[in-house]
Amino acid sequence: MTQNNILIIIIFILITYIALLPSYSIYFLRYQIDLEPQSYSPKSNLINSGDQYQPDSQFYLNDAEYVKLDVEGPESIAISKDGKKIYFALKSGNIHSLTTPFLTVPRKLLDQALPSKTEYVLTCGRPLGITIDNDDNLIIADSLKGLLKFDFRSKQLSILTSSLLNSNNNTHSKLNFVNDVVVGKDDMIYFTDSTSLAPILDNTGDWNTLVPSMFTIISSIGHGKLLSFNPDTKETKVLMEGIKYSNGIAFDPKEESIFMGETGGYRIIRYWIKGANKGKSEVFIDNLPGYPDGVDVDFKEGKLYISIFGGKNWLLELIHPYPILKNLLFRIPYLKIKPQKPSIVVADTQTGKILNNFQTSNDFPTITSTIEHEGKILIGNLLSDFFTIIKKK
Repeated sequence: MTQNNILIIIIFILITYIALLPSYSIYFLRYQIDLEPQSYSPKSNLINSGDQYQPDSQFYLNDAEYVKLDVEGPESIAISKDGKKIYFALKSGNIHSLTTPFLTVPRKLLDQALPSKTEYVLTCGRPLGITIDNDDNLIIADSLKGLLKFDFRSKQLSILTSSLLNSNNNTHSKLNFVNDVVVGKDDMIYFTDSTSLAPILDNTGDWNTLVPSMFTIISSIGHGKLLSFNPDTKETKVLMEGIKYSNGIAFDPKEESIFMGETGGYRIIRYWIKGANKGKSEVFIDNLPGYPDGVDVDFKEGKLYISIFGGKNWLLELIHPYPILKNLLFRIPYLKIKPQKPSIVVADTQTGKILNNFQTSNDFPTITSTIEHEGKILIGNLLSDFFTIIKKK
């Protein structure tokens, strides 16, 4: 046996040994995560496949208008019933509002623009998705505390639900990572719980949701859930489970079904809540060009807006089928894997046909949410002190 062969064997044994050790650090934080990575090979849907995600050469998000803020990380956006207030869930744990009208500037003037002054509303744990209910209250998907409700009139914050009743042994289990929420015309509330990992308190004192999110997505662990909460009976019910990171949700225009982003599966799932298909689900769009985050529906035009947090990472695509390589990856100290540039995919709510794929440049921040308002699309992100506005095409 040659020296080269001996060296290869030694390296192989060393790599295998390292892969079996507890993870040293995840994305700059020293935490040991107790999830075992799974093998996963994404497959394209033959009807709505990734071949349709061609860039829209006539429209780029960098040509949009920007609103500079005095706060950072407007991850999700909600709009009051009268359209005069825009609410932002921030990565700091606060929720702020901005009164319309406000100043917009092009990208080239963003750095020099004066920030619009926002108004403090309340502090939660780590709010992710937010929406306005039929009584103009703020409903909050808080990854740390559960499903919350803020009554603007009484200024009271209440927990609607933070746990699930296990029918097998009559005990309750905590909701670990409540992510997004919608409220129906009948007041029923639907929300997602993304992973069994809870947010992590990071070195800055903020509750970090990116770390457990990326670890869950890379691990291909199907611990995500779609749930409902009945405000009359106070019952929390699991509608779907086994989802590879359940993320943003939105009703279809008739409120007969819910579109849900499965971030770890690069796809949109449709779950029926009414009609002949009630309780059934289907893969509505498969093989998205990146990691779906927030989703929103333009009810008038029947368009589904899918916020792609970032494009697929070639390294993760390569190692997805191999759990031992994922284990090894997570044991490289202070490794940080970045997705490719974000985008917004627009699809038909009836057929799933891809209508547009709005592109960004490499220096554009993450895209976490979209919401339609007065003929425009408002775009949220996780890491910047602004939000973006584009005109509907």
